[in-house]
Amino acid sequence: MSQTPSTPASDLIVRQHERYRCSLAAVARIAGESAGRVSPSPSVTESGGIRVSVVDCSAGGLGLRSSVFLPKSAELDVELQAGAGQSPAVVRVRIQRVAMLDRTPSYYLGCAMTDATDAGRAALGHVLDMAKAHGEPVPLTGSGGQREGTPRA
Repeated sequence: MSQTPSTPASDLIVRQHERYRCSLAAVARIAGESAGRVSPSPSVTESGGIRVSVVDCSAGGLGLRSSVFLPKSAELDVELQAGAGQSPAVVRVRIQRVAMLDRTPSYYLGCAMTDATDAGRAALGHVLDMAKAHGEPVPLTGSGGQREGTPRA
C-alpha cells in the first residue's frame, strides 16, 4: 500500500474568497433572532446602532473593528453609506470569530454573510467594490490560512 504525503494543517488555506483590507465607517445593529438575546447598553448605541469600522471585506463576509464586545453567533445588519445621494448598503452577517485587539477596548469581529438573497449579495458586492477602491488585498501567510494583520482567536 502506498502512502501519499499529507499537507500539514498549518499550510492549508481556509479562506474561500480574497479579502481586501479597508477602513470604512459603518453602523451595526443587532438583527434576527439575536435581537432577543443581545442587548447593548443605550450608552454605547446611537439610534439603535453601534459604530464600527469595516477593516476587511470579501465576497464571504466582513471583518469589523468595534469598541463594543458582541458575542459569537450574534447576527448583525451592517450599514455603510454608499455615497452621496445613494441608499446605504446593508449586509446581514453572523459573527463567527471574536478577538480582543487592545485594552481600549477594541475587538475584531470576523463575520460571515448570512443573507443569500440577490439583494444581500448585491449589498455585499457594493461594499466589496468600496473596499477594493479604498483598500488593498490582504496577503496570505504560511500559517493555516491566517492573513497578515489578522488577529488569531
